[in-house]
Amino acid sequence: MPAEQPSIEDFWSSGRWFVHNVDLTGRMQVVRVDANDLERSTFLDKRMMVAGNHEKFALDIEDIARSMPAQVPARGNYICHLSHVGSTLVSKVLGVPKSVVGLREPVLLRWLAAMQATAGEAESLTSLERYQRNLKLGIALLNRPFEGREHLLIKATSYANPVILDALGIQPEARILGLFTPIENFAATILKKRGGWMDVLNLASQRLKRLHAVIGTRKWQLSEMSPGELAGMSWLAEMASLNQIHRKAGGRFRWIDFETFLADPDARLPEMCSHFGIEWAREDEERLNALGLMGLHSKRNRVAYSAQDRAAELAKVHAEQADEIAKAVQWVRAALAEHPGLLEQDIWPQT
Repeated sequence: MPAEQPSIEDFWSSGRWFVHNVDLTGRMQVVRVDANDLERSTFLDKRMMVAGNHEKFALDIEDIARSMPAQVPARGNYICHLSHVGSTLVSKVLGVPKSVVGLREPVLLRWLAAMQATAGEAESLTSLERYQRNLKLGIALLNRPFEGREHLLIKATSYANPVILDALGIQPEARILGLFTPIENFAATILKKRGGWMDVLNLASQRLKRLHAVIGTRKWQLSEMSPGELAGMSWLAEMASLNQIHRKAGGRFRWIDFETFLADPDARLPEMCSHFGIEWAREDEERLNALGLMGLHSKRNRVAYSAQDRAAELAKVHAEQADEIAKAVQWVRAALAEHPGLLEQDIWPQT
């Protein structure tokens, strides 16, 4: 016998009714989850690792929008990043305390990012007004309470960084972690030519469009960029987006270099938790050690991958791709020399 669909009131009262897909017709696919489902899942979309026969429903976006609370709950804080800089690991580690529920790359943010990228343009199906309405709706859905968990920590997809900038207008008190890695290591990670390289190719047009919007002119041509320069442009585009969030959020934003986190996680973890108002206790350290997260691949849970493994892999790419990595650094240096407002220079002085 099919389960009874939740009422709109029940839906809004609990984040356990989780939106894991939104289609072009405005239907939202909803699944009932528990904390273990969220902890297991790297991506909160149709790839969610939901155990058993969980209840699933489709709800119409217009019905949900009409019932939306007047005020968006200001619960959620955010991890923003460049992509392929260890954000999944950081999200999992910060989710160790039992007071935290972590949402990793929820589909609602990607849905909003797709709209935001073209909203108001002649070729877009979404007007600016509709995007603003859906922004408030999506952020409200992500901020619903999750029973028994005081803290909500949302890891955005990298290309959703502009959505988080917009969300600060709705959640002005949200606290944000800006996770990055120096351009040399970012370029080496991308030039391994695995998933990161495909992401760079898929997102290159969108990222360059955003970078051009910040400087106010069309300066660069993707077709003229080498692989290293594409990596450099991708790094700077997302760093510039994080820089905009930093300017808007002020002291509620904290930069974290992933390399410094890996070098001394025992020191960095309490600092990051403190930024979000999360208590990091001895029992959390014990649970982290028991889970072995620091020695596993963050997206392939059963694959051993330590900080030493990563360092060895990057050293190999640095040796093999030295020329392209140098081009990435040179591209960033030249862009910042001409447009220093893209990034505060004290964030990463090597540039």
